[in-house]
Amino acid sequence: MAHRRRPEKQQPPVFTSEWFIENHGDIAACIVVFFILGLMFQFTKNFANVFIALQYPVEPAEGQDSESSSHLIGPRDFITFFFYTICLIVWHAALQEYVFDKGVRKLNLSKTRTSKFSEHGQLLVWFLVSSCWGIYLAAELEFLKKPANLYIDWPHNKLPWEVKLFYVFQLSFWLHQYPELYLQKIRSQNEIYSRSIYSLAYLVLIGATYSLGFWKSGLVFITLHYCGETVCLALNLSCCFSISKQVHSKLSYVTCGVFVSVRILSLALGVMVYYLGLARQEDQGWNNPVIRATLFSSIASLQLYQMWLFLKNRVTKWRENKKGRKLL
Repeated sequence: MAHRRRPEKQQPPVFTSEWFIENHGDIAACIVVFFILGLMFQFTKNFANVFIALQYPVEPAEGQDSESSSHLIGPRDFITFFFYTICLIVWHAALQEYVFDKGVRKLNLSKTRTSKFSEHGQLLVWFLVSSCWGIYLAAELEFLKKPANLYIDWPHNKLPWEVKLFYVFQLSFWLHQYPELYLQKIRSQNEIYSRSIYSLAYLVLIGATYSLGFWKSGLVFITLHYCGETVCLALNLSCCFSISKQVHSKLSYVTCGVFVSVRILSLALGVMVYYLGLARQEDQGWNNPVIRATLFSSIASLQLYQMWLFLKNRVTKWRENKKGRKLL
């Protein structure tokens, strides 16, 4: 018996919305290559540099290693954010096509779980990569060995190039979340609202520490938070795989411990940096009581809100388990 050929998927008309969404990864990759090619020609090099290179470099002082270059911040950084946002759209599309779409087909997930699997999977990869990157930078800058480095020698106007690149990628990642709502064809209003709000929260808090000169403490806060989120998302994704209840229960206890520890460490770090450390430094630039209090209040409010959600979730699960035992 002859095998019937599987009908080929009909391609949408060129330059339509559906065609753009289906090919957005390739289109974004072409834009990235276009700017990179601009570096190869003298008459377009300066133009391409504005998009690709880190802006506002500071010339190293005499006797200083040229490799340890520093950068300031300024309005041209927004152009750099634009380029790296496009790069992260390519990253997102590649991960989705070659990792998560294949995973969804193998796991046979429902439509709701497919959306969550893709969203949490993308975030898990990003949090894991950023956590490792942040830990490396914190160790290089000796924040772990000498925590006083987080607030001494104020003002912190100059960023090492590695740190500026880290912040550029962080802000670009959360910016790219907004076009992804369209490119991933998200239809649920609740999901659009949820993703928009948490992306905005990351943008505001990371952008504030970057632009106001508190990049040292911001780097540690981001890394600490991402480490906690990596563990939590790994637990959430484990529900999609066939693991025993006993293993899942043990993972849940570990996740709870990590989550609470991150909240406590973040609050302690906030007190040490903003109320004890920077308060003893000279009041210049953005280092004044109002800004410090605002930053600490934002961080503390976020930690308390997350703790409230955590406790609410635990109480709900406890009640469900209690009802299940009564039925038995």
